[in-house]
Amino acid sequence: METETNLRSRLPAEIVQACGKAMSDIPRWKGGLVESKRAESNLDHVNGLHILTKEVREVYPALAQYFDWTAIGNMIDVHDIGEIISTDLVRSRPDYLEVKARHKRKERLGFIVLSSHHIKDESLRRDVLNSYRRYTDLNPNDTMLYLPIFWTKFKQYGLVLLMFTMTRFYPWIFP
Repeated sequence: METETNLRSRLPAEIVQACGKAMSDIPRWKGGLVESKRAESNLDHVNGLHILTKEVREVYPALAQYFDWTAIGNMIDVHDIGEIISTDLVRSRPDYLEVKARHKRKERLGFIVLSSHHIKDESLRRDVLNSYRRYTDLNPNDTMLYLPIFWTKFKQYGLVLLMFTMTRFYPWIFP
């Protein structure tokens, strides 16, 4: 199920560097539900998800029949690019529910502006946009999409979420 190349390797180096710099300046889950003793930037977050993906791929090679690891890596790479404009939204923020919709619109718009302005190659821009849409549109029938979402939430909420997600979205693992 794997494809030839991932999006990050196809992006111009200056975009990857600028995005990495911008994402390294965005703190994640500052004051969040589960505070970490280690400060984490968006870039740390994305790189951590790639490390987790690599670990799972190596430890459970049979999962390759269920997951396109390159597509998952692409979703991981692009899912927080819009936060360069909007910053990260923390769930423990007192007005979270009131600002969530507006914040998500700003994040999506930020992604569209950044990708359309900085990615000149039409094919690459389309691939980046498709990966972003796949991650953010939350198609309930796309079980592969839930793996990077699950890992993102697991890093934030831990083992309780692990068990809930695995039984809800991957019942074939826990019959």
